[in-house]
Amino acid sequence: MSDFGKKQWWPNNFHCHGEMFLEFWHDYLASGKKRFLYIISKGFDSRMNAAISQICRVKNDSEINCLVLNFDDEVNSPQLDHVDEANKNLLELYKILGKEKIQERKLEISSEGQKIRGRRATELFPDEESLGDCTDVVVDISAMPRSTYFPLINQLIKLCHKRNLHVVVAENFWSDAQIRAEELDENADYMFTFSGEMQLVVSNELPVVWFPVFGEGKEDQLRIIYKTIQNNLADQTIEICPILPFPAKNPRRVDDIIAEYHQLLIEFGIEPRNIIYADEQNPFDVYRQIREASILYDEAFGPLGGCRKVVSALSSKLLSLGALISAHEGSMAVAYVESHGYIVRSDNTYGEVADELHEIWLVGEPYE
Repeated sequence: MSDFGKKQWWPNNFHCHGEMFLEFWHDYLASGKKRFLYIISKGFDSRMNAAISQICRVKNDSEINCLVLNFDDEVNSPQLDHVDEANKNLLELYKILGKEKIQERKLEISSEGQKIRGRRATELFPDEESLGDCTDVVVDISAMPRSTYFPLINQLIKLCHKRNLHVVVAENFWSDAQIRAEELDENADYMFTFSGEMQLVVSNELPVVWFPVFGEGKEDQLRIIYKTIQNNLADQTIEICPILPFPAKNPRRVDDIIAEYHQLLIEFGIEPRNIIYADEQNPFDVYRQIREASILYDEAFGPLGGCRKVVSALSSKLLSLGALISAHEGSMAVAYVESHGYIVRSDNTYGEVADELHEIWLVGEPYE
């Protein structure tokens, strides 16, 4: 296979979860003293400290320094109902690590009406030297918004040439589905560092292939993104390849999602053969599926001048991470809709869904 079709994270990758999460961290920390930069976001999500509390149980002699990203949401957004939960989570983190191991960085999320959350996060790490003397960088996305961790991880993949880069997450697809965005922007945007060719006027004649990763309760966002992509087209139609979670922990989930979006699938003209199924619990499978489909479209549209590719992550953390690394490797745009607040619903459709810890090793020793 030529470089054009190479996949950095397939078939070789590192991912463990459940009981293996703790076993991995026990063995990894016992293999030699390491210096960790642990990046976490202050948030109201109850999963914020799930991973770090388990890692600290086995940290041995390794040094963990924690950087807490603290955005100004509490003051400038309708998210005031969640301030107490976020503050409690932060106090718990101080108890876990100790005050001397935590550096808090307060960052603005908007400027002149424009959301700049992702830009501010990446500005903390402009170059490799900004990572200090750490041997490992860990990004905990359990309570971190996509608009933060997409640009941040994209930047860190580029910088961690001589370091290990891990992503950890307390995964719970149903908890993610219960957090619903409010006060959506009228138009979608492309994430910082992920605009691809979508904002280049000279590319407007090229067709667009859109890979939306479907999750529950995202119809409004899907419609807004669809409208925005249409505005970037001349006369072409959009080729849409939805990503659906299968296999999944709950085998009903994919059928429920198809039923929820039945009318939208018809309106968007999505053909059944275009639907892509990816393992709900494996971000590397999501990555593989999107990259392989993307490569096929590149080959098909090549004689016509190529195509533009867009990814939208509207699902759980693991599926979103798979979309992120596929966009990174394939230089794809990432379209999303900014919100100005959240509500947390209480829906027992699937009963009690337990959190599960995942370790995803993206850069470093396994790939050398």
